[in-house]
Amino acid sequence: MIAFKKESDTVSKKYSYLTFGILLALIAGIVSDMTVGPKHLQNLANLAAYRHTAAEKEALAAVYHVSFAMDKTPPGNINTYVPQYANVSSEEAQYYAALFGMSGDCSENDEAYSYSDKDGALFIYKNMDRIRYLAQRDLLSQTGKPITSQEASNRAADFVEDKSLLLLYEDANVTDLGNQYEVRFVYRLDNIKSYAFNTIVTVDHYGHILSMDYYNLPYDSINRVKVRSMQDAYYSLPIDLAEKVDLQKCTLVYFYDESIIQPAYLFEGETSDGRHFESFVKAAIYE
Repeated sequence: MIAFKKESDTVSKKYSYLTFGILLALIAGIVSDMTVGPKHLQNLANLAAYRHTAAEKEALAAVYHVSFAMDKTPPGNINTYVPQYANVSSEEAQYYAALFGMSGDCSENDEAYSYSDKDGALFIYKNMDRIRYLAQRDLLSQTGKPITSQEASNRAADFVEDKSLLLLYEDANVTDLGNQYEVRFVYRLDNIKSYAFNTIVTVDHYGHILSMDYYNLPYDSINRVKVRSMQDAYYSLPIDLAEKVDLQKCTLVYFYDESIIQPAYLFEGETSDGRHFESFVKAAIYE
């Protein structure tokens, strides 16, 4: 009996050592996986998906139909920026007012210089290179041949450039709002489309300029941030169970949030009643 007990103890210790060795090997394998760049990023992307409950996933699936392949791998680190602010003088404001043919007197507050006459109103902001124009809509004729979205884009660009304002852009995104077109001039920052401080012009269906919100801001880079995967951002989309959306594409862009120009995912698609859908989801991971 004594000899049998000792043999049993020996076998038990062997199994204990074997179990411990297997655990060490597993841990080493996990650590090894996590220290490999792309594989590590893929592991993080998979873990991000598991963080969301089955109920959340089911609710998202009830609202959104995804019509494209969703990238599961984070794109790496990306710069963030802050806008440089200006100090616009009253003389500069008068110069811009002359470009718009504004003959009225100037009034000012802490935010902007303001001009108005029978044709509209002009606001020149004091702390940034921003100019806002509003036409007097009551004077605009609603007759004639309606223009196309391309014609609206051309008229919007011509309106800005005719005022000798610098307009740098890659795309002119036109949205039909029912009774007018909204033309957004989108530029690139670090080769990524930016939706921060875009110049926007609205044009009615008969070609009249209704408004302009113009920006020409320089930026300062502040730091680089990690970016989560597109799939992880998908789980942060808003959920409205009364709406059905066919998601058609997703793009990594810049947008302005919390006083920082930072990366975001822009999800775009079409609602069940034919409306354009877009939603910005913050992409930066701040550690």
